[in-house]
Amino acid sequence: MRALKHTTISLLILTALSGSALANQHAHKSKNETAPQINLAEEQAKWAQQQHSHELKLIEQRATFLQLESLLKSAVKNNHVSNNAKLFLGLLIL
Repeated sequence: MRALKHTTISLLILTALSGSALANQHAHKSKNETAPQINLAEEQAKWAQQQHSHELKLIEQRATFLQLESLLKSAVKNNHVSNNAKLFLGLLIL
């Protein structure tokens, strides 16, 4: 009789605990499912801004390269570099 009482009480407590644990899991799932709502217009604006920034960076890099190339060509033309440097610069400028 006593063992039956303990078993019944244990099952009752276990059922109550597992029920509350399942309720918590469902609450967390519903919170997690609604969290990743994406604002499409905002994401498109972010992407466009990133693309624009990247393009500006490439334009700046190109301008720097052209300036450097011009300086190297004028240095070679005016014989302001050594013979070995001319060889290396000739390979770079091609």
